[in-house]
Amino acid sequence: MHILTINPESLFQALSDTTR
Repeated sequence: MHILTINPESLFQALSDTTR
């Protein structure tokens, strides 16, 4: 999975997972 571009959805998911 290449993450060259920062996607808002992915970012939001990561944030939610981190805040969990």
